[in-house]
Formats: sequence, C-alpha cells, structure tokens
Amino acid sequence: MYVSIRRYSVDPGDMPEIVERVREGFVPVVSKIPGFISYQVLDCRDGTMASISAFANKDAARQSDEAAKHWTSENLIGLLSGIPDVIAGESVVHEPE
Repeated sequence: MYVSIRRYSVDPGDMPEIVERVREGFVPVVSKIPGFISYQVLDCRDGTMASISAFANKDAARQSDEAAKHWTSENLIGLLSGIPDVIAGESVVHEPE
C-alpha cells in the first residue's frame, strides 16, 4: 500500500468551506482512481489541514497527487496559502480495523 500525505496552510475559519468543497468535489475524483483504498482530511486546528490518501500501488498514489494539485488549484483558490508539503511512500506497517 502506498500513502500520500499533503499538508496545507489554511485560515481555520475557512475549514468548513474547504471540507464541504472537498467532500462534494474532490472525494468523487480521488475515489475513482484505480487502486484507491481510502481518503481522509485532518483539521489540525493550528492553521493547517492534511489529507491522507491510500492506494494499492505507487502509480495510483502519484496520480492522486497530480489530481489533488489540479483540483485544488481550480477549486480552492484563495482558501489555501502557498503550496502543500507532500510526503509519500510505501506503508510498511498497516493494521486494518
């Protein structure tokens, strides 16, 4: 399993709007990528938010990063500050529920 974590700078007051847009707009995009396993958004409550995407393979994780870059540039203009920090890699320890 490959995971991509993207951390964004946000105004905490914009989180409800961001969450709504992501839920309605990006979740349908990312969940259709072949190999999709899961997607989560974290409200870090400190002016940052993070997304965690999990996929069956590295290529799908890279595709999700490109999709997120494109989607956020079109749909979250003015709600994100700067470019996100992105880390990605193979999950070497994973314990399902």
